[in-house]
Amino acid sequence: MKARIPASAYHEDAIFSREGESIFARGWAFACFYSSVREHNAWVTAKVAGRSIVIQNFSGELRCFLNVCSHRFSEIRLSQTGNDPLRCPYHGWTYDSDGIPSGIPHRPRFEGLTPECIRSLALKRFRVQRCGELVFICLSEHALSLNESMGSFFGEIENLSGQMGELVDISEWNLECNWKILVENTLEAYHVDFVHPLSFSKLKAKFGDFRFDSLANSFLGRTDMENPGVGRFVAGFQTRPHKVEGYLHLSLFPNFLMSTSYGIVFSVQRIVQLSARTTHMTSYLFHRAVDAGSRVTGGMLELMHESAVAFNRQVLTEDRQICEAVQRGVLQMGEATGLLSEEELRIVAFHETYASFMPPARLQDSGTEA
Repeated sequence: MKARIPASAYHEDAIFSREGESIFARGWAFACFYSSVREHNAWVTAKVAGRSIVIQNFSGELRCFLNVCSHRFSEIRLSQTGNDPLRCPYHGWTYDSDGIPSGIPHRPRFEGLTPECIRSLALKRFRVQRCGELVFICLSEHALSLNESMGSFFGEIENLSGQMGELVDISEWNLECNWKILVENTLEAYHVDFVHPLSFSKLKAKFGDFRFDSLANSFLGRTDMENPGVGRFVAGFQTRPHKVEGYLHLSLFPNFLMSTSYGIVFSVQRIVQLSARTTHMTSYLFHRAVDAGSRVTGGMLELMHESAVAFNRQVLTEDRQICEAVQRGVLQMGEATGLLSEEELRIVAFHETYASFMPPARLQDSGTEA
């Protein structure tokens, strides 16, 4: 099968700029974990399609706004997370749950500041929705809902997120590659034997099952559950509610990634496109608590955590090296497209969805040189 995305789309600035409005402003972006905004007045910030966004809890209800004060256009939140009223640090304008200014210092000194005028100064509001312990935002009023975008995977992702236990690692990576190269790398296991011979390959996950629905899809790589090493690993987690016979990876277009090994170790990855050739990724690693009455001791659990963290970081390091090698390659290939096998069907789906968001006219030569 021929790939749908030409090499130029992985490095041209003009195409990257168009992706902001055509893809990232129209899709659902993973913003944070619900635990970060569970309390009243808790808030987090995020970057989506070049915009600074704030998500805040107002008495149990999540709201999402453009993180820019309507008075003199300062960013309202200057850090990543906190807990206090939605107040601009410049002149103290405070906003309510509808984004309307509710507190304006020296208000009588403003001419014509009628109730109608104040309502017109409301912050630009965006869609926000939970899927279990995950919080997503969307800048478009016309895009599919999160449920529609995930299709039949919504309940599965909701369930998996609820099984995530202790957060054992957060690792952040800047990669010298286009965001699509990184996403595509996660969507196939064809490369595992060659890129991960001393890490991922040891799981011996067989070519497994693909599932597709709406803008989401998954891969299940089955492993030998009779293997003594696997048996020892899962022994302390027999009553876990979501049993997976191997490695399950899920994705939501354009850039949400989630996986689990055996329903015990969970990974969530947030990808932020920085430029046509640079990407930032944050990887969150969770581990389920052991079952009540399990023979797994605290020391053994700590060892499991250390092993999971080391394994995850090794895989990410290996992926980083190959993704950056691909980036150097696409710079030399003009409008060429690659070939895809039946083991890369999720990339086929990614390309088809990408093309539906970015019509062919938008992928034509922009005149911008690499």
